[in-house]
Amino acid sequence: MKALLKTIIAGAIIALAIPALGQYTPMTKEDQTVATQGAVGGSSTVVNYRGQVNTTVITFAGISLAHANGGARGNSQLIYTFPEGRIYVLGAHLDANVVNTDDFEASDNDHYFVGIGTTASVTNSATLATTEQDIIAVVDIDTAAGVTLTTSVEADMVAGADTVHDGTATPIKLYFNTAVADDQIDDTMTVTPSGVLTVTWVWIGDD
Repeated sequence: MKALLKTIIAGAIIALAIPALGQYTPMTKEDQTVATQGAVGGSSTVVNYRGQVNTTVITFAGISLAHANGGARGNSQLIYTFPEGRIYVLGAHLDANVVNTDDFEASDNDHYFVGIGTTASVTNSATLATTEQDIIAVVDIDTAAGVTLTTSVEADMVAGADTVHDGTATPIKLYFNTAVADDQIDDTMTVTPSGVLTVTWVWIGDD
């Protein structure tokens, strides 16, 4: 009888210790962190959520990108560095405000370009192309009257642009890029972006 009682008690303890099949207690997002962390760049803050698919929310501010008169000008700010390895970017969304100074030619064509890419904007870029805007495609901002302007930019990664970026030798980076053609400005023009970039990605291994 004592042996039977001991068996029943032991079984009850095990049953209490082991949750029912399929039962789990979900963790809050704040409790979840990705196993391999990336590094914050520039004036950014980052929150990572753990899982096979990672969602990285990058909040950036305090960025000032100058474009001097006298030639086509590109400029950039590093906002995030992924962990080393192959990074499969599934999608991205940008919600930002971009402020420009009024140093534009007063014409109907006074415009500049912004985008987010895995390489920095070339210093003599009149616009953005290829990997300068492979995360968020180039956005054409028309200042209309060549005045100080705050522009709301909301954009998604282009459908079909999801791809694997090889960061096994050098970790993949994300840059907020700008560019303006020489005939658009008459003095040093400054662009000040701030906002949130949300990137969904998978780390798929390193060498």
